[in-house]
Amino acid sequence: MEPIIVSLVYYCCVVTFCELSRRFIDVLGVRQPILRHALFEFFGTLQVCTCVYENHLVTKNFGLKGFFLVVFLLLNIHRMVNRGAFISPAVALERLLSSGISVFHFVVVFWAQILGALCAFRLARRIWWIELSETHAHQAVNFDCVLSFKGPVFALIFYEFCVCFVLRTCIGIASRKNPRFSPILAAVLFATALSSEILFFGVAGLNPIIAFSRLFGCKGLNNIDHFVIFWFPAITGWLLAFFIDRSRIMISGLKKD
Repeated sequence: MEPIIVSLVYYCCVVTFCELSRRFIDVLGVRQPILRHALFEFFGTLQVCTCVYENHLVTKNFGLKGFFLVVFLLLNIHRMVNRGAFISPAVALERLLSSGISVFHFVVVFWAQILGALCAFRLARRIWWIELSETHAHQAVNFDCVLSFKGPVFALIFYEFCVCFVLRTCIGIASRKNPRFSPILAAVLFATALSSEILFFGVAGLNPIIAFSRLFGCKGLNNIDHFVIFWFPAITGWLLAFFIDRSRIMISGLKKD
């Protein structure tokens, strides 16, 4: 089977399973807001993180241009079906700090994200067992994760911080200037940033929960270093941009008054 067909079938299996699960939640009539959000957060995170396991094969078969296109399309698909899931601890923290959700709500959502991230490999392996390709068959039995950075680690940390800061800043401005265009711009920016990160550092992060699902426990990086590299800079960069953006809005409002 052609690599492009294999990847398309893989992505379709993941999205279909998670979307059917979300519709089953609708059928069950779950109305409790926090429980409903947590369930959607779990399946949203599961969907995104499981798709990431196929992305490295797309890069291998079609290069960074193929990776960029796939990430751009997947981000838009995820956005259309995720039912308001954050799929990022940074976004959840932002909502908490802006009083959009309670502390309890944040904790429940955070653990839903963690569980979704942990289950992603199991779902990916079940699809690999279908043996759509020799690579899938091999990964189902002998999957191995070894990290080898192209550049210095401190440069990667700086990149994660700066890019997340810029991404949140651009998204904040775009959402006020042109809300309808903002999601498309966000997808383009994220796809570009991830492609650049792979090009210069040989690894893609930017979203801590996705990095946790795909890279936590990989050889070549201990657990503490994982959080230092993929969690701390991304979250602090995102939240710094959020605070600056919020201050800018408050100052603008005072000037109008």
